[in-house]
Amino acid sequence: LVTPSRWRSNSSGNMRMTKDEAEQALRIDVTFSPTVDKWVYPYFDLRRYETINGATSLDFEICVIEPKEDYKGCREGNAFVNGFIKYPPPKIANLWQKVSIDLTQKDLSKIATFQLGLNPYNLQIAFLMKNIHFNGTPQAPQLDPVIVTDTPGNVFFQGDKPVLPMTTAAKGL
Repeated sequence: LVTPSRWRSNSSGNMRMTKDEAEQALRIDVTFSPTVDKWVYPYFDLRRYETINGATSLDFEICVIEPKEDYKGCREGNAFVNGFIKYPPPKIANLWQKVSIDLTQKDLSKIATFQLGLNPYNLQIAFLMKNIHFNGTPQAPQLDPVIVTDTPGNVFFQGDKPVLPMTTAAKGL
């Protein structure tokens, strides 16, 4: 979950995501305009057939990298997993903080994306997140029955039988 290409930018500033190889962490750098409400909440989109259904908690570690100007802290930290869930944001730069977010009261059966982030006070911030993982026992997602293909259009040759994957098991199979 620290691969930058799996995350989608979402911030009120200019945001860049890279991988910090030394820390094996996702690095997020953001520069804000002085006139905006400052927030950084990148999306992690689950791939087809990935699920967090059955998760009981979301755990990760976060560390703010000391900015050029004094670190002023963050107004709040949030995870968005079927609604915002607050967590205590880092108060001290260059110090790893472990975060555990309780998901036992959340309906995760149809979740396709989640977000982790901060509302910093500084105009520039860089932070790392690592060891991002869900705890619990995975359960098959409750998907609406559909017939799908992996191509934008289908061509069948005369005599070929089409193969159509389904998201739910057919009765009796």
